[in-house]
Amino acid sequence: MNWELIFVAVLLVAALVSFVWERWSSDQTAYCIFAILVLAALITHSPRLPNLQDLLSVFANQAALTVAAIFVLSATLESCGAIEWIAERLETFGEERLGYVGILGLIMIAVAGISAFMNNTAVVVIFLPVVMGVANRGGKTTVQDLKKELAVIARALCVVINPHAQ
Repeated sequence: MNWELIFVAVLLVAALVSFVWERWSSDQTAYCIFAILVLAALITHSPRLPNLQDLLSVFANQAALTVAAIFVLSATLESCGAIEWIAERLETFGEERLGYVGILGLIMIAVAGISAFMNNTAVVVIFLPVVMGVANRGGKTTVQDLKKELAVIARALCVVINPHAQ
């Protein structure tokens, strides 16, 4: 095992720990890891590490720029309170005019639309209280009551992870 592999593995573990620990924001962690990789490329000139040109070519990729733009848009929508406002309006509208199934359909449409522009984790965090409130009013209050739904979700996840599993 060479030192480059150990170095990158340590960086990967450090990034994962930082993402879970949340002492620094995810963008700060990403900037630090990127800066460390750039410094390592400049100092070591190792053929096993990406060179500076490869590291900077990430910014020429449209996918990377699109993901960065989604993070910026997501932070903007969260900080101005637009998502919370939408969630409150959906809950109020659904309580007054729609039944249990109708409000769940409305929430699914709203979440699908918003998650096209936002990080899915933020959408889940914001809409979780709305969905739990709807579930409480619909009589599904605990995890025990949601066993069938959770089993379907778990099976769907297994199929996504390994589509050949039967």
